[in-house]
Amino acid sequence: ILFEGNTPYDYQWSNGETESTASALDAGWQYVTVMDAQNCISMDSVFLTEPDAIEISLLVSDVSCFGEDDGIVRIDSVWGGIGPYLYSINESPFQIGNFFPNLTSGLHLLTVQDLGGCESSEALFVNSPDELIVDLGDDVIINLGDSVEVGAILSIPDSMVMDITWITADTLNCDTCFQNFVQPIYTTSYSIAIENMSGCVDEDVMTVFVEKPRPIFIPTAFSPNGDGSNDIFYINADASAIKEIKQF
Repeated sequence: ILFEGNTPYDYQWSNGETESTASALDAGWQYVTVMDAQNCISMDSVFLTEPDAIEISLLVSDVSCFGEDDGIVRIDSVWGGIGPYLYSINESPFQIGNFFPNLTSGLHLLTVQDLGGCESSEALFVNSPDELIVDLGDDVIINLGDSVEVGAILSIPDSMVMDITWITADTLNCDTCFQNFVQPIYTTSYSIAIENMSGCVDEDVMTVFVEKPRPIFIPTAFSPNGDGSNDIFYINADASAIKEIKQF
């Protein structure tokens, strides 16, 4: 505010601005020199303070299972700046609430804005447990009477498994084991569900196809009339596959 002197006035601020009002001033002592039309000079100064830097305390809840989007970030406390504060995550619109659910695993950026428009950002990481994958392998084909191993291959150590559930357990010799030898008498699908210590579950299914080959042919009729055609009752088979022949 100027008193007396002759217009126009020239202004020179310590930050280089030359208008009557300076806006881009730092904290600390600021000086202004005013000269009127008669080259009369007046000087003044002012000390500008600034609020403390904005600091943030966060609480992060990781996602429960691989690929889920149930991570949570909550702002526990904010100090510095000038309250009240607004909050944003990943450049979303600022909001009053300090709670951000439904986050995927990975890097996120949280920003706090104070009453004066000053902002402070902090990068945070939402972790994820290792992916749980169970694989029973490809379907297989066996002959009736044969056996085959049905086993689960896991992407995590066995020590991290909390529960094993075989869906088809009637032909298994161990329904709490990762591997079983099975001998189904008909085509059967085997399904397993694995739950880890975090409560995450993965399943897989495979099918054992049972074939029933008949490597033997017994004719239903023959004509023993000596004409050289179909005179002999002949069983077509691999001799080693025949255990007993009964005649009636």
